[in-house]
Amino acid sequence: MSSHADPTGIDLCFLRPYDAGRLVRVGRDEDGGYVVPAAAVEGARVLLGIGINDDWSFEEDFAVKNPGVRVVGVDGTAGLPMLYRKALGRALQGIGKGLTLQLGKAAGKFRYWGKIAKFREFFGKHAFLKLMLRARPEAGGVTIAELIERYGGEGDGVDVFLKMDIEGGEYDVLRAAGREMGRVNCLTVEFHDLDRRWEALKEIAAKLEGDFLVAHVHGNNYAPLIAATKVPSVLEVTWLRRSLVRGAAPCEGPWPLKGLDRPCKPGAEDYVLDFG
Repeated sequence: MSSHADPTGIDLCFLRPYDAGRLVRVGRDEDGGYVVPAAAVEGARVLLGIGINDDWSFEEDFAVKNPGVRVVGVDGTAGLPMLYRKALGRALQGIGKGLTLQLGKAAGKFRYWGKIAKFREFFGKHAFLKLMLRARPEAGGVTIAELIERYGGEGDGVDVFLKMDIEGGEYDVLRAAGREMGRVNCLTVEFHDLDRRWEALKEIAAKLEGDFLVAHVHGNNYAPLIAATKVPSVLEVTWLRRSLVRGAAPCEGPWPLKGLDRPCKPGAEDYVLDFG
């Protein structure tokens, strides 16, 4: 049975991807890597990487593919103090593994310390803000409009790439986004909790439809399927500005895309998506 006939009313028809030109994988070959249009990567002057935690492989690889881009990492829960805490915890685990002569596993735990130097090196060249992305201006937070005003430079070019993985905060932020989205050439967003926020995703997709088309969708297999459906409860969705592609036709799949998509959870089967 195709997803559009599912009695739950939950289907992927409204997210069917369109031909957005050449797609590339940016970031690592597991959770944290995304499939996006190559033209959007190449045409960006600014990458807003919102939601970093301890994985900035997307931002790092983006800067390799587009050496002239300015990367701005934004995460109120991340940064050097968090990395030091995690590294210390891993070190204690490594000592325990060493005492039981599990030397290989012990060495792996200590390698986490290397992330600290890599964070300093990468964001020393770019920018990192220990702030939470918010729908509206507030203390300790920052909005998309404020980020674009601060880092987008002068002019009104369509040259800002937006990557967002903020564990459920994406709904309020995208509902509130306004004229500032006119600077965005592409956005890739991880949508969480879709088992109870499906209508919110449909609302956001409808809002974006006039200016953007869906370029790619991938299911995160760390999360379960929505009950009684074949639809993942966490989806990675990429939209490309319509003005950057002409005559785009709906894609026929199959999904996931061979050679580009990778399971977020290594070793587990990737979710097969049916857009009806």
